[in-house]
Amino acid sequence: MSNISRRKFLKGAGVAALAVAAAGVLAGCSDQSTPDTGKKRPITLKYMVTKGGSIVKEVPIEVPALADTVTFATIKENVPADLKDYEFDSTEDKKIPADGVVVIKMYKKAAAKPTKKVTIKYTTGTSEIKGGTDFMFYELEVDENATALTQKQLDSLANENGKYKVLNATELFGGMTQNGIIKDGVATVYVEAKN
Repeated sequence: MSNISRRKFLKGAGVAALAVAAAGVLAGCSDQSTPDTGKKRPITLKYMVTKGGSIVKEVPIEVPALADTVTFATIKENVPADLKDYEFDSTEDKKIPADGVVVIKMYKKAAAKPTKKVTIKYTTGTSEIKGGTDFMFYELEVDENATALTQKQLDSLANENGKYKVLNATELFGGMTQNGIIKDGVATVYVEAKN
């Protein structure tokens, strides 16, 4: 310890401080906490629709000179108005390539299918089970053109008190070809009493 001069000590401390500062600057280049030196550089956000049509929109923006990524928040904030109904292929931050052109892939949102409400009529075949708390749903939203409930929809019609079992879509009853047939806004659902 006594062999270290004051000059050598200060020199070593200065080198260590510079190394720590440089590490901080380099670490900042890889994330959103990039130090803003006040200098900016231009990049281009290139929004591309690759599925369901071909649209290319380029949006020039400026980022801090040391930035090597552009955040998804920035990508979303700058999406062109005529692409608001489109979905992003990815919600991750993007690396800025050497040419400064960041490609963002998008696709058209699937249009929601029109639906209608149907009333559920539960029956054992000989008698209708009216209202009350026997089943979870007495109304259901289905596709507008549906002619019968799907198996998934029949499965959602759980019996609350466990007294009845909803028959499967393909179980036949009294000449019916499918359970849950819809007619005039009513889906007739056949159930059987549990023993």
